[in-house]
Amino acid sequence: MTLYKYYQSLLGPIPEFLKKYLELDILIRLMDVSIFCGMEYGSKKMYEFHAFISRFDHSLNTALITWRLTHDKKSTLAALFHDVASPAFSHVIDFMNKDYLVQESTEERTESILASSKELIEMLESDGVELEDIINYKNDPVVDSRRPHLCADRLEGIISVSIGWTNLMNEELLKEILDSLTLFTNEEGELEIGFNNKLVAEKVVEINNEYNRRTSSINDYYMMNLMAKVIKKCLSLNIFTLDDLYHYGEHGIIDIIEENKSIDVELEMLWLEFKTTKEANITFMEPVKDKCINPLILGTRLFKTIKN
Repeated sequence: MTLYKYYQSLLGPIPEFLKKYLELDILIRLMDVSIFCGMEYGSKKMYEFHAFISRFDHSLNTALITWRLTHDKKSTLAALFHDVASPAFSHVIDFMNKDYLVQESTEERTESILASSKELIEMLESDGVELEDIINYKNDPVVDSRRPHLCADRLEGIISVSIGWTNLMNEELLKEILDSLTLFTNEEGELEIGFNNKLVAEKVVEINNEYNRRTSSINDYYMMNLMAKVIKKCLSLNIFTLDDLYHYGEHGIIDIIEENKSIDVELEMLWLEFKTTKEANITFMEPVKDKCINPLILGTRLFKTIKN
């Protein structure tokens, strides 16, 4: 059993009510959208990944963490659909939009995507859940909260990235993390995921700091921008449309790029650079999103100073 499969086994079985939602096309599309923003397809000199983890996997895992802590259908479904508006290459599109600091420019499509699914609306009605509760998942602090607070989405991302990229996770630590998760009421009177074990919390922060370091590096910034330039060039050449990024998976878009790269010299050069570069050919980068966390341990912040 791989470490990732072990992690999924620790999350437990999928609740019966949740299973029908996993058949929806708006979720199935996410099986071919990577949490690593398609960087797996870039230069092997710049990245070394240990597992392919999709936005579908991340969404389901986030829902299972939420269910584990709340046994609340509304919160669990909000968690399941929180990434439904992720386009192919995810945050690359935020980079294309120059949204380096927040990286949420694509989320504006969440409501239209969810509201367009008649099957989803029927399923939600059968479970007594309002569509607005799923659309407004950011109103549920267990699912999503502002940094440096911890939430199911953020925690799941840290775990999956540590397995698939930073390679700082092992079976013992995985079990310790999941076993120590607890819901507390934070200083703002909201529910927040925290830990009942300080050593585990400190280890999670250490793992997150490495994740933050890598996504704040000049190499990652360079590669994300390279792919953003490829996408932007393809859009300008009408090779595909922006809407296509919300309908195709990453393999489909890459196939289109490969088939059309030779029609434009600049596109061909950008794509070759993305696939083969050995170093970042820049000396300056814009500030990017700070993925800091300051979790609760038995209801108290690990660090006295909260970084917003």
